[in-house]
Amino acid sequence: MKRGAKLYAIDPRRTASAQWADVWLGLDIGTDIPLANAMGREIISAGLCNTEFIERATTGFEAFKAYTERVFMVDECQPKGSTIKNLRIHLSRSGDVAWFSCLLDDWGEWAGEPWDWRDVRWTGVLQKMDGRWVMVQQHFSKAEDAVRAEVMKEAGASN
Repeated sequence: MKRGAKLYAIDPRRTASAQWADVWLGLDIGTDIPLANAMGREIISAGLCNTEFIERATTGFEAFKAYTERVFMVDECQPKGSTIKNLRIHLSRSGDVAWFSCLLDDWGEWAGEPWDWRDVRWTGVLQKMDGRWVMVQQHFSKAEDAVRAEVMKEAGASN
């Protein structure tokens, strides 16, 4: 790659591109499209689109933009509240990148069914672009013992 750029391949399949990539993120089948939509939404909202290229070489961009703006902004999604605990932020020496971690409680309803995340580990990376902080990566996970306890509880409830 030119000037030290790295190639990241994001695909459930180990394609030819993935074989040449510096990093291959082999997602579960069916999760690559939601990831692409979320990335598109972030690129658009951060103003990082190559508008000249879009106008010259694409069709349907406005429809795609409208679709990405609706991701999780649909009537079925009814957030009720959230709490952030144990927030830690580490700033880069340059002051334009920050890494964060915390525990998140988040609850609400999806299509009338409740969701309730408790003590979910939330980590991510923020980058300062054009004077404002932008989320460039985030990850949610639960401790393995908490997941195991939930599975056992559900299994016991179904017996």
